[in-house]
Amino acid sequence: MFKNQMKKINHRYIILFAILSCTLYFGVKHLQATSPMFNFFFSPDDLYEQLACSDIDLSAEGSSVSLDFVNNYPGNHWIEIIVDNPTDLHNTYETKFELNIEIKDNDKELLATTANQPEIPFWGVKDHSGFAILTYDVPSKLPIRTQLTANITVKKADADFDDLYGKQRLCIKKYSDE
Repeated sequence: MFKNQMKKINHRYIILFAILSCTLYFGVKHLQATSPMFNFFFSPDDLYEQLACSDIDLSAEGSSVSLDFVNNYPGNHWIEIIVDNPTDLHNTYETKFELNIEIKDNDKELLATTANQPEIPFWGVKDHSGFAILTYDVPSKLPIRTQLTANITVKKADADFDDLYGKQRLCIKKYSDE
């Protein structure tokens, strides 16, 4: 009789452990997808990695890039221009370009705007200085965990941009929610 009671107790603990493990796993996944604060304190390894990147020529009118990406986490995101020759710390970028930015989910347009001024300059480690040209929030402006396509076209070129700042890369990424 004692053995049967022990088997019942062991089975109960095993079932309880399985239920708690599943609840914890799916709870963490849910919080990663919905809570910027959770991601701030328990940052996934890929939180601030670039979602998509491509070379772009801001001195060539009509130059365009198409980037496929997925916003994996909620919070602040941006489209940035990374340059080879950044300005000195705390100086502004002098720009004359104008970009058409269109973000779609299949054929459904989710966001369309024109950008012509750097929003947020940043200075980072080697090969990562430049400025944001568009910021957006996930999920209020663009959806989370959905395949999207960003089409960016140089509507008006800046002939001096290459000489001033060197080669450019356009990237989409999450940035800090602080």
